[in-house]
Amino acid sequence: MKNILYIDDELYFVSPYIEILEMNNFNVKTINTVEKAEKIISSSEYKFDLIILDMMIFGTSDRKSSDWRKSGIYLFKYILDNIEVRPAIVFISVNNLEEITNEVAKISKEYEFSKYEYLIKPVRLKLLLSTVKNLLNIDKGDICLNLGK
Repeated sequence: MKNILYIDDELYFVSPYIEILEMNNFNVKTINTVEKAEKIISSSEYKFDLIILDMMIFGTSDRKSSDWRKSGIYLFKYILDNIEVRPAIVFISVNNLEEITNEVAKISKEYEFSKYEYLIKPVRLKLLLSTVKNLLNIDKGDICLNLGK
């Protein structure tokens, strides 16, 4: 079973995504703050195959900046700096996609990291699931989309 870390400050909105991932045999851990994300990422207790990261998550770790829009970029760098075997990453954003893609591309080049995709909210369930399976090199043939079983 593949392990996914889902980082989003609006967990009530992402519960259908979590449910669909779990129905498709993924183990999903959810985190809703930058600080909690830092702790779990730096912990040797957890190993993640993929991280789904809301680029507009509230809260910054450096506590000097009140610009919450940069917290996703901060966490991306934190992941690359603190996880030895880097997981694939799905970046999710509602806007500022050009700004985010440019920054992610610059950081990815610097860190020689290429296992990522972008999705724009609201994300269709099937698109999220197929993106996750594609990044993890899993056969997309069996996709379960029946919520509320």
